[in-house]
Amino acid sequence: MPGTALPVLVAMLLVALLVVMASFGVAVRADALARRSPQARVRASGEVGSKHPPRDAGGPQWCQVATWAWFICAGASVLALGVVCGLVCFG
Repeated sequence: MPGTALPVLVAMLLVALLVVMASFGVAVRADALARRSPQARVRASGEVGSKHPPRDAGGPQWCQVATWAWFICAGASVLALGVVCGLVCFG
């Protein structure tokens, strides 16, 4: 039966676009946190004389989160592009 895969392709496209939006937001935020200077982190925390780093201190963990989020965003974008091609060809 032609056209039975159309709802599945549309659902896949919607899920892929939601993943793209969410991972893009996470990637941008993690990049911003990873690139903050130590002085800016201390000023933002309001604890200039504190021995403990602020809760959202940047560092390797944010770099790693940003890298994974960018990979997920790119993968979901490629998947969405493939689904759109499938919709154009088969729909």
